[in-house]
Amino acid sequence: MNVILKKNYQGAKTDLSYGFTSQGGGTERRASQLFGTNWSGGNAMIGYEYLQQDGIDARQRDFTSSAPDLIH
Repeated sequence: MNVILKKNYQGAKTDLSYGFTSQGGGTERRASQLFGTNWSGGNAMIGYEYLQQDGIDARQRDFTSSAPDLIH
């Protein structure tokens, strides 16, 4: 859980990111959305974040490519 205080936030914000490695594996996808509104009696804000990260297999790296395959 992240706690980020924003006072009187008004509007919407969307962030998207995508990352990958040059040798394969480790792909990362992230999307977040923030909505906020305020009125004379108060304010409300809601946020959501999605993150997916793929693993890196030892065979995808030069320094471990000759390692024995222990998983069959």
